[in-house]
Amino acid sequence: MRRVAAAAVLSFAGLVQAYAAEQMTRACEAAIKSRLLTPESFKLLDTEEYSRPISREDYAQELGKGIDSANVRKAKLAIFDARGGTAEYKRLTIRFEAMDPRNKPVKALTVCEATLIGDDQPEPDQVKLDGKDRTDWLIHGAR
Repeated sequence: MRRVAAAAVLSFAGLVQAYAAEQMTRACEAAIKSRLLTPESFKLLDTEEYSRPISREDYAQELGKGIDSANVRKAKLAIFDARGGTAEYKRLTIRFEAMDPRNKPVKALTVCEATLIGDDQPEPDQVKLDGKDRTDWLIHGAR
């Protein structure tokens, strides 16, 4: 009986992990498509996932590297604490193919990253592509 229960728990844990990986893939795909001139030509070729837990200290240190004010950092740490004090760094390396503006197929590799707090699910405007978030892209795209 214990073996059956242990197998059920492991099976459920595997389903939860697969669902989380699928959510990250969807968010990254949507973010990539939003930056393509021909989003309908996007074709996912391959992905490689990496994740690791983040401690409160690591999260606070990461916040210190940004340009946010002390009040914003303090608020983000309060959110971290309110959501159970857990976070996870996720990175998805994506190989894809899309059409360039001259209608020629181009293969590309991009790295999609997100820091998820508590039970957050990744959203397209929350992920970074090749180290740049949505705001960076909007500023860069405006030039």
